[in-house]
Amino acid sequence: EEFIEMYDAEFATSEEDRAKQILTWEVTNVLEAGGDGKHPMNRKVILRVKLDALKGETGLSDEALEYIAEICGARFDAKRRQIKITCSRSVNREHNRQWCLKVLYDLIMEGNREFPSDSYRFTPEGPVEPGTAGAQ
Repeated sequence: EEFIEMYDAEFATSEEDRAKQILTWEVTNVLEAGGDGKHPMNRKVILRVKLDALKGETGLSDEALEYIAEICGARFDAKRRQIKITCSRSVNREHNRQWCLKVLYDLIMEGNREFPSDSYRFTPEGPVEPGTAGAQ
């Protein structure tokens, strides 16, 4: 119990830090007795993206965010204003994480393509100065 308290104290995040988080990853690790670790649930990756925080990071317009939510359909949670992207295509969990990120990048770029914004500053390599992201 003492170790758990020390662990929780070491890795605790404040409400302020949690509010700033844009991406939340969820993975499952199933340990089987005598298993080889290749349980199908071990490769599944879930990415949750907060739309409001995404707007602040990428500079997307409100119309672009609504367009992204519309594209996502049932994967968009209107109460929490977040998108859920899930992948279990590859046996390798890291490949599935990369696929989720690629889908997110494609959604961001599609949103800006349909509803361009002067404050848009997103590239897959990282944020850039507003107005220079489309000059690639």
